[in-house]
Amino acid sequence: MSSEPEHEVDEDFVGRSYTRGMRAPTVHGSVPGGPGRPPLRIPGGPYSTTQLLTLGILLAALIATRDTWGGHGLVDALVVLGVPFGAALALRHVHIDGRNPLSALFSIALLLTGPAHGRLHDKAWRPPRPRRLRARTHLAPAPGTPPGPAIPRTPLPAPVPAASQPVASGVQALLARRSLEKP
Repeated sequence: MSSEPEHEVDEDFVGRSYTRGMRAPTVHGSVPGGPGRPPLRIPGGPYSTTQLLTLGILLAALIATRDTWGGHGLVDALVVLGVPFGAALALRHVHIDGRNPLSALFSIALLLTGPAHGRLHDKAWRPPRPRRLRARTHLAPAPGTPPGPAIPRTPLPAPVPAASQPVASGVQALLARRSLEKP
């Protein structure tokens, strides 16, 4: 026998996490069964709200437009029932970034109808207007170089729109001017 006390383990301790249950989608068409009985389900169900909306909208649209595409008897009934149920069952497996397709479509609609630059404090944000700035650069002669002839200061020409001339930096423009003035 050892001299250490024995610790009893509580076998009844159970940890539970309800996060997954909170993220579970609301479903329609499944009634839990009693003890020992399976749950009652409608065919192909249970259905999410997105699936039921898709099923209803497609069913109504196909019935309303049957005069346009219909006229084939039994095939019409198969199309009216098969297309909505097929789309509803296909939506069960569609998840956009783990989201419900209906909420993803709602987000896309808000993005397309919202302000171009977004919102800030519930107001449309507008970027500030651009301001034209002017800057001058003076180049001092390098140390140890003999002073050259003074270059007369002439006023700079009016700026030409960028679309009509190639873009040159300020240093490139000064070097080009200096090369033109050398004898």
